[in-house]
Amino acid sequence: MTPPFAPRLRADLLVEPGADGVVVTDPLLRRRLNLGDIGDVLDRLDGRPVEALSPTGGLADPRTEQVVRTLLLLSMLEGAGEPERARLRRSAPLPLVTLPSARFSCQGSGGCCRNYIFGPLTDADVARVEALDLSAFDLGSGPFYTTRPRPDGKVDRYLQTTAAGACRFLEAGDRCGLHTRFGGASKPGFCQLFPLVAWQTVTGLRVYDGGECVSFPASASGATIAAAWEDVRGLVPEPPLSNPVVHLAPGAPCDLAWFLPVLDALVTRVADDVSPVATLRGIGAGLTAAITSLRRCPLTEDGPRAAAAAARDAAARDAVAAPGARVEEGRAAIVAISRALAEIFAAPLSGPGAAPPYTAEIVAALRRLEDAAGGGPALPAEDPATRALWALAFRQRLFGQRALVDGRPRPAALRLCFDWLVARACPAGERAGHLLAARRLDMPWQPVHRLFIQAESALEPVLDALDTL
Repeated sequence: MTPPFAPRLRADLLVEPGADGVVVTDPLLRRRLNLGDIGDVLDRLDGRPVEALSPTGGLADPRTEQVVRTLLLLSMLEGAGEPERARLRRSAPLPLVTLPSARFSCQGSGGCCRNYIFGPLTDADVARVEALDLSAFDLGSGPFYTTRPRPDGKVDRYLQTTAAGACRFLEAGDRCGLHTRFGGASKPGFCQLFPLVAWQTVTGLRVYDGGECVSFPASASGATIAAAWEDVRGLVPEPPLSNPVVHLAPGAPCDLAWFLPVLDALVTRVADDVSPVATLRGIGAGLTAAITSLRRCPLTEDGPRAAAAAARDAAARDAVAAPGARVEEGRAAIVAISRALAEIFAAPLSGPGAAPPYTAEIVAALRRLEDAAGGGPALPAEDPATRALWALAFRQRLFGQRALVDGRPRPAALRLCFDWLVARACPAGERAGHLLAARRLDMPWQPVHRLFIQAESALEPVLDALDTL
C-alpha cells in the first residue's frame, strides 16, 4: 500500500520573511522567489498527510491545495522533481537537443553582415582577430572594435561598422574579408554561430535556427543543426543553465522542466501546408489546454511529472479552436498594441543618435497594421507560398527561448501573432516582413516585453480577429 503524500519543504531551501510575504531561496537553482502570504501553510508542511493540511486538520482547503501545487510545480517539496534536480548537479555536459530534421546552410547573402549590432566580442574573439594582419582593412588608427558601457559599469566591445551599417570587414561580393583571407575560423565566435542559438536547459542544450537570416527558409537546408553546432561549439562560451520560472498565468508559477514537454508538443502541431491563422489558433488552443492541465497538478510527489505528461498530450491534440465571437475586441486590441509598439520603436528616430537598424521599416509596418485593424485598407492577402516559411519560423520559436517572454508563454504566443501580422503589413512584402519581425519584435528588449505581458489577456480576441485584416 502506497503511503499518503506527506509534503515537506526541501531542507536546503532558505525561508525568510520579505516585505510582501515569504521569500524562498533555492541555492541549487540560484532562484529567489517571493511566494506571498503563505507562511501559515509552510508551517504545516511538517510531514502530515496532504489530506490533513487544512487549519482544522480535515481535508485540505482550496488555498492550501493551491500552495502545495505551486510548491510541487516549483520542485520545492522533498522528492518532487528529484531526477531533474539531479541533472543540475551533474558536472558532465547535458545532451544536445535539436529539432528533428532541422538544418542550416549559409547562402552567402552577406545579410548577416549588415544592419546588426555586431557583438559583444569575447576576449577570445579579440585575441583571435588581433593576431591577424588587418592592414588591408580601413580601420583607421584605432582597434577593429568599438566599446559601449553597460548598465553595470563594465564595457562591451563590438565590431566597427560603416555609416551604412555594414561590418568593416565586409567586402565586395558580400564576402567577409576575414573569412576570405584567413579562413572561417578567424571570425568572431558569434559570426560563426549565426543564426544558431544555444539554450541550456535542464533536459539538454537546445540549439536551433533563430530565423534571422535574410535567406530564410532557403538556408534551412544542407548540414543538420547538430553538425553545424559541432563546427562552432568550441568558439562560443558554454551557455549558462537557463531554468526560469514559467508563469503559466498571473500567480501560477511552474518550473521550466515541466513546461518543456509542452513546447515540444506545440512544435508537432505545426504543418507546412496549413495557413498561419489556423496554426496560430491551434497553438493558442494547445497552450490553453496545457496550462489547464499543469494547474491541475495531482497532489503527489510525482504529480508534476504526471501533470507535465498530461499537459504535453493536451497541447498535441488535433483539435483547433474555432473562430470565436470576440473579433471586434481583437481588432481593437491590435490597434492599441500596434500603436504602442510603433511609439516604442519610433522614439529613437527623433533622438540625437542613429536609430537601430530596421527602425523606420517596423514603424511603417506597425502604422499600416494599426490602420487596417481600425477599419482602413486591408492588409495584403496571405501568400500560400510562404506557408512553409512560417511553419519553419513557428517551429523554431516554439522550440527555443522565444517561446517565452520573460518566462511567460501567453505573451509569447501573442508576439507570434504580431510576427505574422507585421510581416503581412511590411511594405516590402511578407518575406521581408518575416525578417523584420525576427530582428525587431523577437529581440530581448524590455519595453516590448512589458507591452506584450501587459496585453496577455488579449491573446484569444487577437486570435479571433487574425483573418479579418
